[in-house]
Amino acid sequence: MIRTMNSADHIIFISEYAKNSIQNLLKIKSASIIYHGIAKNFVPSNVTNNPEKIKKNNCILYVSRFEPYKNRLNVIKAYSKLSKKERLKNKLVIVGEFMEPKYSLCVNYINDNNLAPYIDIKGKVPYEELPLLYQQASLFVFASSCENCPNILLEAIGCGSAVIASKTEPMPEFARDSALYFNELDPDSIYEKLKVVLDSDVMIQEMRNKSIALREQYSWENTALLTWQCLKFIGDKNV
Repeated sequence: MIRTMNSADHIIFISEYAKNSIQNLLKIKSASIIYHGIAKNFVPSNVTNNPEKIKKNNCILYVSRFEPYKNRLNVIKAYSKLSKKERLKNKLVIVGEFMEPKYSLCVNYINDNNLAPYIDIKGKVPYEELPLLYQQASLFVFASSCENCPNILLEAIGCGSAVIASKTEPMPEFARDSALYFNELDPDSIYEKLKVVLDSDVMIQEMRNKSIALREQYSWENTALLTWQCLKFIGDKNV
């Protein structure tokens, strides 16, 4: 990849984080940052933007495969610190393909700490069912520590979710001021953000509104337009 990029007339990065991570290894002639967009089925109509039109499930949602860098066990440990009353009010719903050994580690922790009544591990669900899950959740958690473009985070933003996420880049680059951030390697840090958000319905609605406002900046139409403009610029330079 480095050899190819060094020979390129122009490089398109999909995040500022990606560019910063690799630019010291390259001799970049020119480069652009063009973000990915949010699929249209993750951008509800104006009707579903009305909270009264969405049946809430009062749950905390986490979507991703059981990969090590997703830090799912840390989220479960953080959730276990909530009071029984808080857990009864906000079930933790986990969606994503099972992968070992992290799946078994999570299940064993849940069973050892009597958390099974409060945690619903759904496994892999059809892609077309995800938008409704995002919309219905009280809070969306994204605890990954390794991303280039966090597409799942963008999907949650597109659905107008209230979001708490890893402070590790590039999550803050994409979610900006719409989310609250935690140290994904520290269950106590995750718990603190869970607690402060779940204690305030007003804050949850404010965070949803920020996600709705932010999602307009992540459209595939804009991605396509910027990409074609970039290709034209480079093409014209080399004529």
